[in-house]
Amino acid sequence: MLYQLAHILRDDFPWLWNSIDTVNGWFFALRYSSKSEEIVRRCNEDIPYNDVFDERRAA
Repeated sequence: MLYQLAHILRDDFPWLWNSIDTVNGWFFALRYSSKSEEIVRRCNEDIPYNDVFDERRAA
């Protein structure tokens, strides 16, 4: 039932589907904005590959 409703909205009312998608994006940003900034910061950090390989050689 929910699957059919989602496809009807997407196929027959694209303006409503896009509006719901936009509002969902706003709610996501409100809830996870601080966490997403932390994720981006951590992804931009350097990964210490040399430390990992040095530990394997020492073992």
